[in-house]
Amino acid sequence: MLDTKRMKENKDRFLILLKEVLHEEEYEELEAYLEETDFFEAPASTKYHLHVKGGLCQHSLNVYDCLV
Repeated sequence: MLDTKRMKENKDRFLILLKEVLHEEEYEELEAYLEETDFFEAPASTKYHLHVKGGLCQHSLNVYDCLV
């Protein structure tokens, strides 16, 4: 499990990155949707990579970092 501080940092970073590339209305819609889901707390996988609380957001940021 990622600690609460790391999960908050990941969430904040993810939302900042989204805000940089989306129009305000698109950003607000996507942020609202993500808040309704478990995206920021869900594992990335059920039994493989990052199968911990907060793993999906961490995995998404890892992919982003590799692509950039």
